[in-house]
Amino acid sequence: MFRELPAKPSLEYLRKQAKQLQRTASPGKLADAHHALAREYGFADWARLKSYVITLGLTPAEALTAAIRDQGAQRARELLESYPELRAKINKPLPNYGFGQHALFAAVQRSDRATIDVLLDAGADIHKRTEWWAGGFGLLDDCDPTLVNFLVERGAVIDVHAAARLGMIARQTELVAADQNVVHAKGGDGQTPLHFASRLRLLGFFWIMVQRSTRSTWTTNLRRPSTCCVLSKSVTIHKIVRTSLAILYRKDAEATC
Repeated sequence: MFRELPAKPSLEYLRKQAKQLQRTASPGKLADAHHALAREYGFADWARLKSYVITLGLTPAEALTAAIRDQGAQRARELLESYPELRAKINKPLPNYGFGQHALFAAVQRSDRATIDVLLDAGADIHKRTEWWAGGFGLLDDCDPTLVNFLVERGAVIDVHAAARLGMIARQTELVAADQNVVHAKGGDGQTPLHFASRLRLLGFFWIMVQRSTRSTWTTNLRRPSTCCVLSKSVTIHKIVRTSLAILYRKDAEATC
């Protein structure tokens, strides 16, 4: 027979109970007391009890946000199964969450593979970008590099910005060869692939830009503060930039002959 939770339980109340249990019935580590208390209330572990208490009084959407923050895949699954309206809005920005991030993006930022699969099973769009006013980010634009293959296996596509950010020169070359205009495409925060590459000082990508750019677009990108900040710290890239501009001036001259 399980113990019954109070009508309005709080984490502070439960933590006090766990400390009391630690001192009396179950001397030892506090974590062990947390686990024992959770079992007394009918939960598999402290994390599930904590997640349940946190979500009491929240709207379903707020409860889902809390579950994702806590990396509570099982709790997220239960909420999505219990509230059809959550599945209907699975690709909308989370409430009280920054930068227009949707549930899947938030789970990806935590590298929470279990929750990612739960959300995908519930209909989350792996191609959905954040709804940030300055330009939305895709899942591969900001994820841990160790998560890339996991996401690609589930349908994510390595676009020009992700390729630049991840240093995938072969993929970058393929995309630029198919459409040279992608070098000017704006992604998250309105940044071009050059910005993604410049943050990591990816020299190979700079050469691709030279081959596919005009002098005016190249110099426009270089004047952006976010690019200049990185370039100013690298002597090697400074040399590449000077050489690149010389090549582009020559290309312009040849084009006018």
